[in-house]
Parts: sequence; C-alpha cells; structure tokens
Amino acid sequence: AFNINKCISVFTFQKTKIGIIFIILILIISLSNNYYAQNSSDSLLSFYPLQIGDQWIYDELSISDNEIETHRWKLEVIKDTLMPNNKVYKIIDNSFSANFVFERVDTTQLRIYEYNSSMDSTDFEDVKLDFNQSPGDTLQTSFWTIIFESDSTIEYFGETHLSRTYGHLYGLAGYRDNYIKNVGLYKVTSAGDFFTSESNLKGA
Repeated sequence: AFNINKCISVFTFQKTKIGIIFIILILIISLSNNYYAQNSSDSLLSFYPLQIGDQWIYDELSISDNEIETHRWKLEVIKDTLMPNNKVYKIIDNSFSANFVFERVDTTQLRIYEYNSSMDSTDFEDVKLDFNQSPGDTLQTSFWTIIFESDSTIEYFGETHLSRTYGHLYGLAGYRDNYIKNVGLYKVTSAGDFFTSESNLKGA
C-alpha cells in the first residue's frame, strides 16, 4: 500500500543529504579560494610594498668599537624613473646611506630588482629578493648570497602578521631583513668586523 508518511520521510532525507553535500562543496570552494589568495602573486608581493609616497621610519641601535650610537632613518618612495637599461624603477630616498636607490618589482618573475650601474652587464641590475624561494633556499647574486630563512607569523603593532626573514651574506659580513605582509621591511640586523646594528620600524 502507498505510504505517504514514508514517502515524505525519504524525500526529506534526500533533501537534507543534498543540502549537506551543497554546504560541503561551498566550504571546499571557500577554502580553495582562501588558499589561492594566500599564495597568489599579489599576496607574495605584498611583503614588499613599493608605491610612490610609501614611507618607513626606523630607529637604529649600533655598536662599533665599543661605542653605542642611536639614530633615526627613513625610506621613502619618491617617484618613477627610466634608467639607461630602458627599465622603469622606483626612486627610493634612503636617509641611512644618504643616497638614492633604484628598485623595481617584476610581477611575472615575483622578484625585486635593484639597479646597479657598476655591474658588468647590459641589464645593470641584480636580484634583491626572490619570492619564488622556499624556506631554506639559497640564491647567489653578483654580490650577496641570499637565504630565505623562515616563513612564519609574528606579533607586531599589537596584531598577528605573516612574516618572512631573509639573510644576505658576503664573506663574514652580512645582514638579515625581516618583512611583514602589507607593511614591508620592519627589522634589519647587520654585522661585520667590530660592528653590529639593529633597526626597528617605528612607523609606516
């Protein structure tokens, strides 16, 4: 005999089953999109903002020949410029070295390049950072050995941030730079013969 209650129960079960499957699919798509966003080109390059008007202010503590000094320095992206190798760079005013540096972002290669007129090359530029590296990877440039040391999270400015740390070595000297996502360089430590220093970001 036809049982209407049994029929309704089966229909309700099938409807609930379809609903659960739909929710699971939505969750999978959401997680996939989130994973893509965390690992997309824009996400990786956001560790190194380089827009006109960007500024970073640091306080440095240095020790040289047993003398301790402190001072404040600033990085500021001034404008674009076309260099002799026919590539466009950002001009960065670096008050630490009282000099201008020229850097560009290659969104295709996921690299940061720095112009260097002293290089024996038609491009006259060198890699400063390579976001294709995995933790532990080493990159040899014309001057530095760059090591991608860690990819982690840190507490900074009272919030949790994604962080990346790179070491730049040349013989027994070198420096370590630390970046946080959407902010950029937040800490630099350097060491050489009878010299150490540490700079920390105070505002950006």
